Amino acid sequence: MDSFKTMSKIEWTSSSEGEADEKIIIGKDICKSSNLRMIRIMPRSKSIPHSHPQLQAFYIISGKARITVEDQEIEVGENVRVIVKPNQLHSITVIGETPLIAIVFDEFDQCFDFSSPYVDF
Repeated sequence: MDSFKTMSKIEWTSSSEGEADEKIIIGKDICKSSNLRMIRIMPRSKSIPHSHPQLQAFYIISGKARITVEDQEIEVGENVRVIVKPNQLHSITVIGETPLIAIVFDEFDQCFDFSSPYVDF
């Protein structure tokens, strides 16, 4: 395992969902229950509404998007965090002419506690 990696030297690859390009920051080779990745979704791209069993936390680095989680839709941009709980239906539509770049944390183990005062969703 490399302790240090220069992210600019890592090539973008198609994500497993095929909707975005991604760079794996922390993958299954390092942590079995979660991963951290950078995603890039091109302008005017739209994901189909979908859900999955893991928690996802997005941190938007650049670009703008309309994100729908269940029946709530919001326009997001730089420095916004979005939490998608397990099994929530969600989709992303990139708006504008700039790709959306975000850091995404996936937690597969569901080690969080919704009743915790430190969890704000």
